[in-house]
Amino acid sequence: MSRYGRLVRRAREIARQFNQERVYDSIYAALAEMQGCEFWTADKNFYDAVSSSLLFVKYLPDYQ
Repeated sequence: MSRYGRLVRRAREIARQFNQERVYDSIYAALAEMQGCEFWTADKNFYDAVSSSLLFVKYLPDYQ
């Protein structure tokens, strides 16, 4: 499977796992996970849904 295919598959898994209707933020989270970096989001609903499990997801207003 291509890198893009793995990205999309993982994004769909994240969206499904955390009951997200859209995969938009999940794509970014999957990419950050694959790259081993943080994902900063301003989407409070997404952050609240995933932050206890996906520790690399950070809430933008918390940025110092």
